[in-house]
Formats: sequence, structure tokens, C-alpha cells
Amino acid sequence: MIKLVAALSLAALVAGCSGVDPNSPAGKRHAAYEKVGAANKALGKVFEAPTPDLAAAAEPIATLKAQAAVLPSLFPAGSGPESGQKTEALPAIWSDPAGFSTAMNNFTGAVAKLDAAHAAGDLAATKAAAADLGKTCKACHTKYRKKD
Repeated sequence: MIKLVAALSLAALVAGCSGVDPNSPAGKRHAAYEKVGAANKALGKVFEAPTPDLAAAAEPIATLKAQAAVLPSLFPAGSGPESGQKTEALPAIWSDPAGFSTAMNNFTGAVAKLDAAHAAGDLAATKAAAADLGKTCKACHTKYRKKD
């Protein structure tokens, strides 16, 4: 419990220092992608275990499903770099809406396949679907996210 409180306090501090309004589209995107990143990291730990526990993948997959449902709506016109908000989103998201829509559909489709493989209880298929999901993330980051 102490660790949870400390982690939440740190997250609030970092969010407060980021210069991004957490209620803005950029702030909501940032929060959603933080959850996606944490879920992907948790899945990686599940599959790297000497004896992977498929049940342990349930929570991160649920998080991915929830974020996949909201992420496409978090890129309204005017919420990119021109908004003045700090964002890692590149202008290509808005100048290439068809391409970005395809990338987002690839992500949501990969999450659905991951969920289906997990629901079927198939460890190998779930692991493969998680790897495919990672590829959709990388493809989108390559074209639509600022390089670190």
C-alpha cells in the first residue's frame, strides 16, 4: 500500500510538472499511452517468466482493450503541436488522417487479436499476438511520434 501511494504521488508530481493540462487532448493522450506502455511492459514480464502464467496477462490485456477503445478519439483537430501543449504527436497525424486511421485500426485490431488469443487460453498465440501488437506500436511511432 505504501508503494502504491508513493507511486501515485510521484505520478501526480510528474504530471504536474509536465506542462500539459491533464484534461486536454494532449494530456489525455499522454495518460492513455502511459497506460499502454505499462501494460505492454507487464505483458513482457509475463512472457519472459520461466513458466509464463497466462492468467497474469488478463489485467494488462484489459488495460490495452480499454485504451484501444478511447485512443482514436483523443486526436481532435487543433490538438497537435499547434495547440501550444507539449506533445510527442507529430503533425503527420492531422496531415495524413487516412494513414493515421489505418495505424490506429491496426493497433485496435492487434489488441482484439491479443484478447481473443488470451480468452482461448492459448499461451503461444497470446505471446505471438503480443509481439504483433508491439509491431503495430512501432509502426505508428515511426511515422506519427517524435523521436526521443
